[in-house]
Amino acid sequence: MMDKTFLEDTRLSFKAKGILAYLLSKPDNWKVIVGNFVNYAADEKAFVYAGLKELKEYRYYQKVPVRDEKGRRILR
Repeated sequence: MMDKTFLEDTRLSFKAKGILAYLLSKPDNWKVIVGNFVNYAADEKAFVYAGLKELKEYRYYQKVPVRDEKGRRILR
């Protein structure tokens, strides 16, 4: 079950709502790797990135870089 409140958020496009619904359907420990995520969509890369940008703008999505053990280099 997922909280469907975001579907009523009129600030979001159907594009962003669909992307968020897909992400929320994944297990809690599922990691989003944007480059791979784009490959799962039939839409153009720009479409997916625009939807993610919209979700980020309204704080439904954030990118958290994974760094090495010294906290210096971003691994993914």
